[in-house]
Amino acid sequence: MNCTAKQRRRAAWTLLVGFLLAILVSLTFCAEEVDHDCTGADCAICAQLKLCKNILHAGKDGSGPFIRTLAPHFVLAALLSLCSPLLLIKTPIRLKVKLSD
Repeated sequence: MNCTAKQRRRAAWTLLVGFLLAILVSLTFCAEEVDHDCTGADCAICAQLKLCKNILHAGKDGSGPFIRTLAPHFVLAALLSLCSPLLLIKTPIRLKVKLSD
């Protein structure tokens, strides 16, 4: 399947918006349920909050420095891929200008 640059860009933006929306919803859930009425050892909300805490503290296994050093590179690569149409050099061939004398 051949995708055009416009389709890839649209897919990238859709994934980005979906990811940011999922993060926002998760943070909203955690913020609203911090002071919930706990039902005891089998509390589903406590289990979800514990899962979120474990995910947030997953970098303490030694992968934190690795992630901190690579994260700026990934962000830069993502920004460059989104801004790549702006960085293209405008040549007659790219602009599809017919050069006839």
